[in-house]
Amino acid sequence: MSDVIYSAKAALKKGIREGIEKPLADGLALEARLVDGLYDTEDGAEGFRAFVEKRAPMYRGR
Repeated sequence: MSDVIYSAKAALKKGIREGIEKPLADGLALEARLVDGLYDTEDGAEGFRAFVEKRAPMYRGR
């Protein structure tokens, strides 16, 4: 779990906290919004680059 960036953990916790009592469609919409926000970070771009380059990502918490 040490490779998981902080913002991803925060998004996961928020999704669980806010989505647990929502109908499925609303919970999925919340998840989509949270994940979209992660793609816009430097770490999100690093994750994509690492995948394409077939190497381990080097996250920096940005």
